[in-house]
Amino acid sequence: MEHRAISKSGEIKWILCIGKVVEQDKQGNPLRAIGIHLDITDKKTSQLKIVESEIRYRQIFDHIDEVFFITNTDGTIVDFNLKGETLFGYSRAQILKLNVADLYASPKDRIRFKKTIEEKSFLKDFELKMKKKDGTIIDVLVNGVVRRNQNNKIIGYIGIIRDISMRKELEENILKIQEQFDEQTSKFIQDLQGKLDTILQTSSSLESEPSVRIKEQVDVLTSIINEYQKSIKRKNE
Repeated sequence: MEHRAISKSGEIKWILCIGKVVEQDKQGNPLRAIGIHLDITDKKTSQLKIVESEIRYRQIFDHIDEVFFITNTDGTIVDFNLKGETLFGYSRAQILKLNVADLYASPKDRIRFKKTIEEKSFLKDFELKMKKKDGTIIDVLVNGVVRRNQNNKIIGYIGIIRDISMRKELEENILKIQEQFDEQTSKFIQDLQGKLDTILQTSSSLESEPSVRIKEQVDVLTSIINEYQKSIKRKNE
């Protein structure tokens, strides 16, 4: 039995009581007992500090605005923070029963992740696709390091998962808009080139100063068009 006691100096001590009854009356009531009292204040203080440390760790762990994970090499999920529960749609109890491979959109990505992180001992901005509880596929970046035991053997991984699905969608939309713009611009340039050729042919048949000026202006526009087409070609290479 553990309890607190106040010493003569007024200091609070944690005491462990160990004892047993050595004599009883005819009704079985204890008459005499022997035992010892042990001062376990230091041990108890250390235990309380560990508990406080774990509480602080959990508070920080759960309030990180990115998914923080700890897993074993076999895929056992050791810990996930609240952000992980929110992102993937599982409760804490559910997610701890899963194998982390269940969260990958493709088994090949899991193999690629393990191979890369174990070769380098770390990962930085490793892009892959993962899967929510409802089946939604998301794009993520993973940053992490390996976990090792006392014999330096890799026993797992610890790291952060960042959801970049919105960024990827925005990039794809921008690319589509750029492609549509390039296509429309190219068509406009071709039409303009045809009209300029017509103007140039007409002006070349005229022997006058205005026709010379027209030809010079057409040449300038043609040069601009050619430079633009070259820049489009270089961008697509």
